[in-house]
Amino acid sequence: MFVVNDHGRHTRDFTDHGDRCEGCQHIMLLVIGPDTRKGVTDPTPCRQIDIAPTVGRLLRFETPYAVGTAITSATGNLKE
Repeated sequence: MFVVNDHGRHTRDFTDHGDRCEGCQHIMLLVIGPDTRKGVTDPTPCRQIDIAPTVGRLLRFETPYAVGTAITSATGNLKE
């Protein structure tokens, strides 16, 4: 299961979003499932375009039109 917010949030004023503050430039992603490693927190920066290749790898289908790369910390327990 992938849980992601669609936008970042202001660092101080949480009533809006979408400018260039640090909080708005980052979104949160939580990945839960049998193929993810338990208790891992990965501080490596990822992009939204990395989600499609990650889902493809987890579900074992090709994503030839995706331009991102699979998030290895989310797919680390997969057997090739």
